[in-house]
Amino acid sequence: RQNHKKCLIVTAVRNPRAWLPSKFMEDVKRTYCTATDITPQQAVTDFKTWLKENADLTRHRAQWNIPNFLKMYKTTLDKQMTQMRQNGGYSFLPPLTTVPENLYTERTLPQRFPVASTCSLLLLQVEQSYHWPAVFDKVAPGSVYAPPEDRNHLCPDNTE
Repeated sequence: RQNHKKCLIVTAVRNPRAWLPSKFMEDVKRTYCTATDITPQQAVTDFKTWLKENADLTRHRAQWNIPNFLKMYKTTLDKQMTQMRQNGGYSFLPPLTTVPENLYTERTLPQRFPVASTCSLLLLQVEQSYHWPAVFDKVAPGSVYAPPEDRNHLCPDNTE
């Protein structure tokens, strides 16, 4: 927030059943994109191996900013997921009047960034990204939503 402009934090939530395979494909895309002899069975075997090698990935993901934002805004993921389902893939939390004490630890956002007292929080559900342009029009009129570039051209013969 600067010069009476509005501040909006935007973050997205994705179903773990979707983001784990997507992260795997992102990590191996170069191999799979050029390989012509990878069978579905080999892909499953490779995925299981990747999961074992990246076992801490889910724990690491759980410590990212979304849990900290939820704590700051005094809410839970369950409540926000319910709100997202009701709203068509998003929830909106206005700035708080006070930031909870003892919020910041070494693993959270630094104290010099008390966003909850100055910024609204917009949580988006990745699976409903087709609604995002309308969501931005509603919660941040005048903003420009630029969808990410389609990456199918990188490996045109492969799909996730």
